[in-house]
Amino acid sequence: VFDPVGGDAFDESLRSMAREGRLLVVGFASGRIPSAPANRVLMSESEVIGVLYGGKRTPEVARANFAKMIGWYLEGKLKPHISMRFPFDQVPAAMNALLDRSATGKVLVTRA
Repeated sequence: VFDPVGGDAFDESLRSMAREGRLLVVGFASGRIPSAPANRVLMSESEVIGVLYGGKRTPEVARANFAKMIGWYLEGKLKPHISMRFPFDQVPAAMNALLDRSATGKVLVTRA
């Protein structure tokens, strides 16, 4: 599981993860930094891994990770949830949706 959200999304990901699964902690966009109960990780034989996917120390790794994610998207393996769409002239409203956390997924701004 690739989790840039944290908070409730992290909790649900940890609960629903398959045995021997991996939960990649990428960020905390929800604003709440979660914690992983050690007993759940132990009993499911799973892993919780912190990932600085845009790492400054290893930019080649960041590029490879980004390329892999784009590949997964093009193959249909990643399907980002777009919760709101805004025309370009409503960029301030799009930013407010992010700031007030009313967006439940990606916010898309279009040129047309």
